[in-house]
Amino acid sequence: MARPDPIVIRSLALGAIGGTGLGLLGIPGGWLAGAMLVVAIAALSGVEVAIAPWLRDLGFLAVGISMGSGVTPETIAQLPSWPVTLTLVVLSIPLIVGVVMVFLMRIAGWNRATAMLSSMPGALSFLLAIAPQTDADVPRVAIVQTMRVAILVAVLPLAALWLSEPVQPMVFPPLGGTDDAILLYGAGIGGAILAHLLGVPGGLLIGGLFVSAVLHGTGLVLGRPPEWVAIFGFITLGVLIGTRFAGSRWRELGEVLWVSLASFALGIAIAILMAMVGAWLTGFSVLKLIVAFAPGGLEAMIVLAFAMDLDPAFVAAHHLVRFLLIALCAPFVIRSFGLSSRKS
Repeated sequence: MARPDPIVIRSLALGAIGGTGLGLLGIPGGWLAGAMLVVAIAALSGVEVAIAPWLRDLGFLAVGISMGSGVTPETIAQLPSWPVTLTLVVLSIPLIVGVVMVFLMRIAGWNRATAMLSSMPGALSFLLAIAPQTDADVPRVAIVQTMRVAILVAVLPLAALWLSEPVQPMVFPPLGGTDDAILLYGAGIGGAILAHLLGVPGGLLIGGLFVSAVLHGTGLVLGRPPEWVAIFGFITLGVLIGTRFAGSRWRELGEVLWVSLASFALGIAIAILMAMVGAWLTGFSVLKLIVAFAPGGLEAMIVLAFAMDLDPAFVAAHHLVRFLLIALCAPFVIRSFGLSSRKS
């Protein structure tokens, strides 16, 4: 039997301390944000942090299945309005990329490849995978993109207070019984694995979410899984985000901090503007639309929506559409703009 990795155990312990600290304070998304902040601070301070892939996947499964239990008849009734906001998300992508890219090239002085990949709103893992094939400064892309997700996870819960939209936790009964639990977990895990094998972005999370949403939306399963299941997923994802700062130091972060903050401000300003237009057209909550339009990571934003009780199925659909568009278009954009590495 393999021995537990002390680095992974330490990372989880740090995440649990941070998540518990903010979670027990009642801060929306506190379990996620607290875990991320403590692990990120440790990583930037030189502490070795990591998370095992199997543990990350288990966290995605747990939180995905839990999120689907938030689907209600009201959610289903709002489906006809989704194309309006999905269209706005699609329109927001070139706006965010264009404005942030101009800033990074003209003001920060970054080359075109670095600016292009740093300005993409989301799809962090995909962008970091293709960045070495270009002339981009990969560490800068990684820091700017990771900072964007970290800031969103830390700041968006506070937006609920700023917008005078206090998050009221939804009250769900526990699972109806053993049969409901077997159906939910069995079908949820099966759907998650299938989505993962089919290459769906964030498949383990999206697949579990979709199956759980169908089961709850049709009334086949009633009630929500135990709260500790979701909390485990929040802390695990928080640790995952925090470990993305591994290898960076405070000095390196300081060198691009103002650029990261400025590019984030530009991107979120456009997202907020589009969210306000969407709220005007559909009557949806501005806060829910901001989370759906925010230029952050797919998994992080969906989990944050669930933690803040902001219709995770709605948020998932919008971030998945944006991820797929970026993943499909990025290779063609890189080729069209001549961003491929000349060293390859």
